[in-house]
Amino acid sequence: MNTTEIVPTARDLTSDDREESVSLLSQTIAEVPFYQWLLGGKENTEAIAWYADTMFSAHIPGGARGVFDEAGHLYGLVLWTTSDRPATPLNEDGRNAAATMIASIPGFPQRYHEMRESERVWTPPERCFAVAFTAVDPHGRRKGLLSGLIDPLVAEADADGSAVLARTSDPELAQTYLRRWNAPTRAEFTLTDGPTIWIVQRDAPV
Repeated sequence: MNTTEIVPTARDLTSDDREESVSLLSQTIAEVPFYQWLLGGKENTEAIAWYADTMFSAHIPGGARGVFDEAGHLYGLVLWTTSDRPATPLNEDGRNAAATMIASIPGFPQRYHEMRESERVWTPPERCFAVAFTAVDPHGRRKGLLSGLIDPLVAEADADGSAVLARTSDPELAQTYLRRWNAPTRAEFTLTDGPTIWIVQRDAPV
């Protein structure tokens, strides 16, 4: 199908969407400098697939939305959470897989700890919505799909009276958050031997 003919339909994602969602997440994670740093490089496809599956599992139900074309192909997705939402626990198989994978990635525990400490510093004490990850199929980019994913989340946060936070290692995306959603950079830091991260925040409505 020609990419100019995408007619998107958005809906919440469920476990039935796992295979296609994890595939799109894996493809996108491999392109992002932050995740290359965290997971030991884009060549570590096994680690990327594991992390993509873990991310997806952590955000369903209720924290994942996808955009599909008229043929049912997943063209984009957003994962998000709220600061007061409990973490989704891993089952035994998930815990075993995580332990095996973490042990196989040199330096992962230290990098993950640095990431978590950085997040803890910039997360505001009040309730907020946090964009965990966005992914758009390469054939669907520059078609407004990112806005179609983020706009409903911003509207939900505004209705809730909450701020919206996002993290990115792409300075152009940080500028997009500012222009499109009035979310200026609130913090900027560089990870050890890694990329610079921009934290953007759209304030809660007054």
